[in-house]
Amino acid sequence: MTNSANPQLEDGFIQIATGKRENDILMALIKQRLNATQYQIIFLVIRKTWGFKKKEDWISLTQFENYLSKSRASVCKEIKHLVNNNLLVKKSIQGVRASYRINKDFLQWKQLVKKNRLVKKNRLVNKTLLTSKQNKTQLVNKTLLTSKQNKTQLVNKTLPTKETITKETIQKKYSSIKNLNQTTLEEIANKYKVPLSFVKSKLDDMTNWLESKGKKYKNYKAALSNWVKTDALKIIQKEHRSINKFKITKV
Repeated sequence: MTNSANPQLEDGFIQIATGKRENDILMALIKQRLNATQYQIIFLVIRKTWGFKKKEDWISLTQFENYLSKSRASVCKEIKHLVNNNLLVKKSIQGVRASYRINKDFLQWKQLVKKNRLVKKNRLVNKTLLTSKQNKTQLVNKTLLTSKQNKTQLVNKTLPTKETITKETIQKKYSSIKNLNQTTLEEIANKYKVPLSFVKSKLDDMTNWLESKGKKYKNYKAALSNWVKTDALKIIQKEHRSINKFKITKV
């Protein structure tokens, strides 16, 4: 056994028809600019088909893996890529095996030209870089404020006004049931014209209901107000019905 390769025509060769320049399939492959795995797949199919004077041959994925030293996922991905772009023709029997052949009509091949990295870099530069003048203008527009604007913003940020007391601020104040003090309860009682004892009773009902359901309110003052309002209306409606019933009976 020698330490060097010495292939000879008399020992065997692969016939690849070319003829005129416009029929040179090897040059078409060179111009196609495939990636390394795609070229490996193409040459293996050529070896297994034209190398044995066959148009197509059954080649298992295991054979592709072993010859190419690639993962099955990588092989399947690149085979699909070559088939979709008409370089490779695949015929498969589902769940059994697949045969492959080269599509020698290279005019049907789709061009898979790689994008020039330099072009991509130039596009990125054109999109992101601004001239010195533009940079300065944007910096001034974004950062500089007039003296009047600075004062206005400072006042808006530091001085509390009615506009700054928003719904969110109120919700934070009454985000805990513990913040419902005597003053708040009296305010609700006066608003709905009910006794303070009635409001306290509704507070107990609401507390018990929350504990039994494991729920919480964002604004406990608003929630208690709704409890009071709802039950107060029920009592008023009930009284109206009783009065009307009494009038009808009396007549």
